[in-house]
Amino acid sequence: MLRPFALLLAVAGSAMAGLIITADPSTSAAYPVGTSFEPGEVSATTDPLGPFSDIPIQFKGYSNGGSQVSLHGGACSPGNPCEVFLYNLAFSTPTAINSIAFTGDAFNGAVFELLNSSNAVLDSLAVSSGNVGHDVTYTFLTPGAVGTSFGVELFDASTFWTFVNDIQVSPTPEPATCLMVLAGLGVLGWARRRRRCP
Repeated sequence: MLRPFALLLAVAGSAMAGLIITADPSTSAAYPVGTSFEPGEVSATTDPLGPFSDIPIQFKGYSNGGSQVSLHGGACSPGNPCEVFLYNLAFSTPTAINSIAFTGDAFNGAVFELLNSSNAVLDSLAVSSGNVGHDVTYTFLTPGAVGTSFGVELFDASTFWTFVNDIQVSPTPEPATCLMVLAGLGVLGWARRRRRCP
């Protein structure tokens, strides 16, 4: 029999196993590998999906080749931040997203948004730590966000760069999915026990 913590890991793992992440073309361009604007904050990839594997990236700001898609429409400015990234999250089964944690630097007037499949904003988080010279983590709590398709977007007023080191999505499968996983584990346990019996 599985211990409770192992069972929870199995259920959580099934949610992540069915997740496909893609970067929207509107995502800002990246600086070359090795680019650094603060000590210890060095870009290790130009792949916008890098932070999902804990690989840091330096995104270009709106005045230096970054995206010109702004939060409020019109020209980017300190009061109208521009898009740093837009990620599309597709789950194989209905899933609840509990939280999304972002780690990086140069969050100047930043706004994180969670979108539904119709690109309507489900929830948002506004933060502004500025260029602090070290990683800052923000946890974006998104209770009640359930579906198979989401958008995760960051707007930022940084004119030159935004450093993103890590992004962690914490999903939970919907009850029906959990029941299927538990039923499958139960069948495996029954088959294993039956094999032991003479």
